[in-house]
This record gives sequence, C-alpha cells and structure tokens, in this order.
Amino acid sequence: MCSYKLLVRRASRICAWSIVLFIVYISPLKNIAANYDVLHQQYADDTQLYVAINKLNMSATVNNLQNCLSAVQLWLSQNGLVINPEKSETVLFSTAQQARASQLPLSGVNVAGCVVPFTDSVKILGVMLDRHLTFNLHVQNVCKSSYYHIRALKHIRSSLTADMAKTVACALVNSRLDYANSVLYSTTTANITKLQRVQNTLARVVTNTRRAEHIHPVLASLHWLPINYRIDFKVATLAYKIRSTGSPAYLLSSVSDYMPTRHLRSSTQLLLVKPPVKTEIARRSFSQAAPAVWNSLPHAIRSAETYGRFRSALRTHYYRLAFID
Repeated sequence: MCSYKLLVRRASRICAWSIVLFIVYISPLKNIAANYDVLHQQYADDTQLYVAINKLNMSATVNNLQNCLSAVQLWLSQNGLVINPEKSETVLFSTAQQARASQLPLSGVNVAGCVVPFTDSVKILGVMLDRHLTFNLHVQNVCKSSYYHIRALKHIRSSLTADMAKTVACALVNSRLDYANSVLYSTTTANITKLQRVQNTLARVVTNTRRAEHIHPVLASLHWLPINYRIDFKVATLAYKIRSTGSPAYLLSSVSDYMPTRHLRSSTQLLLVKPPVKTEIARRSFSQAAPAVWNSLPHAIRSAETYGRFRSALRTHYYRLAFID
C-alpha cells in the first residue's frame, strides 16, 4: 500500500514537471501573438488566440489573425511540433443582433492548411462558451452531470451517515455548481432556477427530506448558500484577492479603486469603479460584476485584514441575507 502511494505521488510530480517544461518550451508563442497584436491565453497544451472585430477593420483583422496562425504553425514545425486541425475550434462571440448585422468575409479560419468552420460553442477549461455568451449550454451540462451523481448518491444514501452524505454531496455536486460560477453573474433567471433545482434535489437526498416539505429550512440547516449568493460570493472573493494580492493577473486591469477628484466621505469606503457600458453582455463582464458585488458589501467586510476573515464575514453576511433577513 505504501509503495503504491509513493508511486502515485512520483507519477503526479513527473506529470506536473512535464507540463511546466512544456509551457516553458512553447512560451515563444506569446511573442509571436504580440507581434501581430493578437491576444493570447494558454493553459498547458491548450492555446487560444483571439481578436476583437468591428465593421471598420473586419477584413484587416481577420487577415492579421490568419497571418498570426501561419507564423505560429511555422514556429511549431521548426521546433518539432504540429497543430492538429481536427482538435482546433473557432467561434465568433457576439450578440444576436450583431450576428445578424455582420457579414464576415469567411466562414472559417485556416489552420495548418485546413479550414476550421465556426462552431456554435467551444469548451475552455470545462466551461462551455456559446457564441452569444448566454451560458445556457454550460448550465445544461452542469445540471446533467450533477443529476447523474445525485442519482448515484441516492442509491447508497441509506448506507451513509449524515456527515458522510454531506461530504460526498459537496465533493461530487456542489463543487460542480461552484466551479467557474462567476461567469454566471447576471445570467438569466431560467439558468439560476435550473441550478437551484439541482441544489434543492441534492439537499433532499442528503437530508432524506420529502418533496412536499419546504426546502428553505433544509438549505439553512446544511449552511448551503443559494445559487445566486454563491455566485456573488465567488465574485467578491476574486475582487478581494485582486485588491490585496494583484492576482489573478489577467483580471487585474478589470478592477480599479474609486478615487474621487476631491475629498469625499466615499473616498474612505474602499469602493471600486464601475465603468459605463452599452451592451447587455458587457454588463455581465467581471469589470461590472466585481464593483457591483463589492460595493454592495458592508464596509466592515470590505476592510477585512485577511482573506480568511473576509471569507468568514462574507459567508455570514450572505447567510443572513438568504435565511434570516
């Protein structure tokens, strides 16, 4: 048994170091993207290149992206690597109105000599992004996966204690409800209702509560925040990390402290700036979500000295809003 555990640990360390070395090896890709003014994100061997398109420079931007892809393909071929077009995906994110009005000069993107057509959705780090950013498909997948594990838990519930059932439920289902849930800020009521129904079903299985009984006291007894508060909780914790540590770095530019031009009472309230936007998609961005959630918190919570105290006070605050007030 000890030898097996040691083998697993060594294997995981080797795998982790392999990923790190691979990332270092292909790090020049970011320089190629920067030379063509193409934005770049990368996680292990998953690389995304993306550009912003408008009506004035549509053709030029698309051609620039194609040139960047050609340069990336050339660098990879010179360094013993190959792009797999079959595993490549392209998607055009826009509002429904923009999609109807815009006419792209192409139906896909050329990747390694193959035209990869535009798709309706793309999966990035476990999150399904549809072309209109409604996240309907992502919520559907989360619900489907969650119900699968709830049914499995229901079969063995009689063999588990209450604490064991709660632990399994949090590990298998609540973790899925919480994963990347900040992207669901200001999503449709229908999506929130679907996710809340999953949590309600899970709570009934864990506590052996009948469908006829009200679920609100059950969630309170389990200390499970409702879905909308869990989303706000994630956004608020991200905002605190950014203000206190500057990480994650890719969100740092989305948050800025409110600094009035003259001395006002609000200058000491640790507020965030909420930039003006025009579209509904922009209103759901992190630059809008973080100030909206952060500024609504009491000053005592915003001024917490440590991350641990902030999380504890924040959870208590949302628990009172959800179940007491």
